[in-house]
Amino acid sequence: MALLCAAPSARCYPGRRAGGWATAEATLRVQCRTRQFGLKGKDAVEQFVAIAKTWDYSRMDFVCEVSTNRKAVYLNFLFWAQFNFSAQGIDAQQRDSTIAHMREAWDFNHIKIPLPACR
Repeated sequence: MALLCAAPSARCYPGRRAGGWATAEATLRVQCRTRQFGLKGKDAVEQFVAIAKTWDYSRMDFVCEVSTNRKAVYLNFLFWAQFNFSAQGIDAQQRDSTIAHMREAWDFNHIKIPLPACR
């Protein structure tokens, strides 16, 4: 399965786990690894954890991360909106709050393509 990523600063690939393809969750999600700023070199789960923590200490950095890494944010957004981050110390309320803040940052940056809608 070949995936293209429009960002020259990012590499897109199907989710993998040690030993080959793993659960349906890992197989279905597409991760876009970014090579910029605080999300650099992180997978989709690590990216969300990093950006969620950024909100607590610097809202300006949060907004900049969303804008700078807009392709990774766009590609991972629906996965983040549904994933259970409790093992990473983020409960559902914190996840939903971070998703809402991402939408606000997206709108603030006047990004023409809207983020996908969550059910």
